[in-house]
Parts: sequence; C-alpha cells; structure tokens
Amino acid sequence: MSPEFLEGADNIIGKGVKRQLWKNRSHGLIGDLLESAVDILNGIGLQTGISKQVELLQKINRNMKIYMHSQAHLIAAEGARHSKNNGNVYYSYGAPMSNGNVEKIFNTEANKNKADYVAHPLNIFKPSTWSKPGHGTENYGAAKAAREAKAAKGSK
Repeated sequence: MSPEFLEGADNIIGKGVKRQLWKNRSHGLIGDLLESAVDILNGIGLQTGISKQVELLQKINRNMKIYMHSQAHLIAAEGARHSKNNGNVYYSYGAPMSNGNVEKIFNTEANKNKADYVAHPLNIFKPSTWSKPGHGTENYGAAKAAREAKAAKGSK
C-alpha cells in the first residue's frame, strides 16, 4: 500500500491502531465518478466489484469498527444495508451523501468539514472555501482531534 494511503488511515483512525485496511484504488476523475454513479444506483441492481467485495467482508466479519472516508461510503452502503445485525459500527468522514442517508444506512453521524468539496459539492463554486481545509484525511478523525487539542493547549 502506498505511504499516502497509510498516512490517510493514520489520520482518521490514529497511529499504531491494529487494523485491516480495505482500499479502493483511484481510476482517475472520470473513472471514480462512473464507479460512484454505479454504487449510487446499486438499488436498481447495479454494483461495482469493490462494493461486492466489501459487502462480503461486512457480512463475514462481526463486531468491526469500520471507518469510511469519501467514496468508501458508497462502496460500503450495500454491505451495511445487508449486515445490520452483525455488530459492526461505522464511522463517517467526508461522506458524498446526505447526513440523513449516512444516519439511516450506517447508524452514525456524518462528520463533514464545512469546506469539503466532496461532502458539500457546491463548494467548488464558492471562492470563500477554496483556501480552507477541505477533503483530505488530515481534516478528519484522529489528526483533526490532535490538531485541535494542540491548539487548545497552546491558547492557554
């Protein structure tokens, strides 16, 4: 796995936490958009291969903590719908879906950064958001909490 992917996992989950990582490689902007569209439409019988694999992993694994960033929400949705009683707990960061859908599908709060262009797509048209922290994993989870704690400590 790439150092960037591992750093992203550390940012969200925390360093040194035992984990199993499920990665969906990027296929570029157009490929990722098409892949996302298929997973959004999976209610009508379409589903990507990675979504099928993650669905199976969610069904056979119990009592897992599943941390999702960005497109992982779309990939994990079908498995979450069909694995409601297996004890898995979901954590949402930068979801490209509505807060209501995140809550309904994953039974969790959608953590979104106000400047995030994936969680809030209209931000790409708002110049006031262009210089703010956006979609990167460093703006969510353990990395964000550590940065906020350091800032709070420094302001005392």
